[in-house]
Amino acid sequence: MVLQKLIDYLFRNSKEWKSATQQLQYQQESIQKLQESLNTLDPSSKENILKSPTIIEHIHVDTVIIEQYEQSNNFGALGIKTLEGRLNIGANYGTTDPLTEKQKRDKARFIKEKNNIKKQPQQPKTTIRSRST
Repeated sequence: MVLQKLIDYLFRNSKEWKSATQQLQYQQESIQKLQESLNTLDPSSKENILKSPTIIEHIHVDTVIIEQYEQSNNFGALGIKTLEGRLNIGANYGTTDPLTEKQKRDKARFIKEKNNIKKQPQQPKTTIRSRST
């Protein structure tokens, strides 16, 4: 009993104990003041304060840890009853839509003209001039 009183006396009279109790009292007083000021506000502004959004301007992520990654390709579930158009599975780069009738005619005409040009032998262009004496 005497030892307990001695320990209590030493703790309560130490500088660290006193400063810790003063800081605790200061924190309690400031919390009390904040609660009183919050109670004096009108209800609409109180809701705005309590529901104000948190805006994060910058996040830096050092590492990303993926615990589980699953990828499943269930091609067995694909059912094709009629085969019309195209079936594209995966990445398709540089594909175009089917040509319209006009585009087909233009393409055939262009190929025909190109073939006609190839059939005609190309003569080199020359210029003949007389010598001046």
